[in-house]
Order: sequence, then structure tokens, then C-alpha cells
Amino acid sequence: TPENAVKEFYRRVEKGDEAAIDIISKELIAAFGVNKFKKPFKEQKEKMEKKGGIASFDFQNKRVKDDSVTMDVVVTYKNGDTQKEKIKMIKEDGDWKATISK
Repeated sequence: TPENAVKEFYRRVEKGDEAAIDIISKELIAAFGVNKFKKPFKEQKEKMEKKGGIASFDFQNKRVKDDSVTMDVVVTYKNGDTQKEKIKMIKEDGDWKATISK
């Protein structure tokens, strides 16, 4: 599901696993390049660690159109902080991938 792909993406970033890039769409990688994601992933990992790691996910306002899904993701951290992001996922080669929200 797109929700599982989002969770897996966040978990990989939280662990510092560069395989998080595998959940980014080809379109996004082509537009920015793989190296453009490495520093933000590292910075996000450090922020997650300072907040005690991820406690839970809440998915809201899910909108499905053909092979794409746009939704709000609220990540709750173990220190009680929350982070809300609008995420667009597309089906690419049978898997859900994060892309640019249009």
C-alpha cells in the first residue's frame, strides 16, 4: 500500500539506510540526482534521533487518482513532537514511490 511505502521510507531514513532512495520515484531522482537526497536524509535522521525516534504514523485526507495517491502524513515522535507533510505517491513498476506533489 502507499501507506506502507511511506512508513518504510521513514523507517529507512530513521536508520540511516541509504536504500530510502529506492522509495523515491525515477522522475524525482532524474530531476534532482541521487546525491541531492543524501544530505537531507542524514539531517532528517539526526532530527529523528533527537526526538527519540518514530512512535507512530497517522494518514489523513487520502485522495486516490488512477495510479497516484496524495495524503497528509502525521509522524509522531517518541518525545511527543509531531510533523505533518503532504506526500504524493505513484505506482511505478508495481511499487509505490514518493514523487513531487502536483
